Amino acid sequence: MPVLLDWDTRFFGFPVARLEAQELAPAELSDCLEWARERGVRCIYVLREQDDTISAAALSAIGSQSIDERSTYTAVLRADVPHPSAGIRIAQALDVPRLKEIAAVAYTDARFFVDTRFDPERSAALYMTWIERSVHGGADLVLVEGPLGAPRASASVHFLPDRAQIGLVSVAPEARGQGLARALLLGLMEATIQRGLTRMDVVTQGRNLAARKLYESLGFHLTRVQCWHHLWLDQAH
Repeated sequence: MPVLLDWDTRFFGFPVARLEAQELAPAELSDCLEWARERGVRCIYVLREQDDTISAAALSAIGSQSIDERSTYTAVLRADVPHPSAGIRIAQALDVPRLKEIAAVAYTDARFFVDTRFDPERSAALYMTWIERSVHGGADLVLVEGPLGAPRASASVHFLPDRAQIGLVSVAPEARGQGLARALLLGLMEATIQRGLTRMDVVTQGRNLAARKLYESLGFHLTRVQCWHHLWLDQAH
């Protein structure tokens, strides 16, 4: 069954749920929709494996097509990771206003922007909130490039017991194409090795070819592909 998402519900202003689909048969999907309707859910995020044809068929039968690909890349880090450039530093509170401005325009290929049922201003605010929370402790480390109060790019990471998980990576529009994302990722990789971890994961959109090419150039390999569906209860049948 789906699970209600408290934070998303508060943020978007209507009930939102999430469902991890595993060979979801039509009858099971019908039960999930009924469960959601009883709770006033307006949208269900459904995540399925790319090769799960059973779930794909059940979702297609109610008119739902994949809205995004969730591509997971994994790298086994080596001790000789190149040292990042000297301009890389740890984010400070004074950087947050500029980082929020960058975040507002950095993720327009994400599923919330692709799905026009979500208000684009709220979608932008989601990533603005995310980077602000990351700097204030939501992430284990946020690196930036640029002067204090005027960073040009940022990247965050969470350190888990067995691996590091990259969070947000963003570069200001006017600073793209200068290798800043690469430098920040090298900084995160170096910090991960210093903590005794050798595995690093990152998730990106399948349509984000530039990000995928960058990760592959740094030794990341595609290890998992999943598909996102957004089930709007006033459209599902």
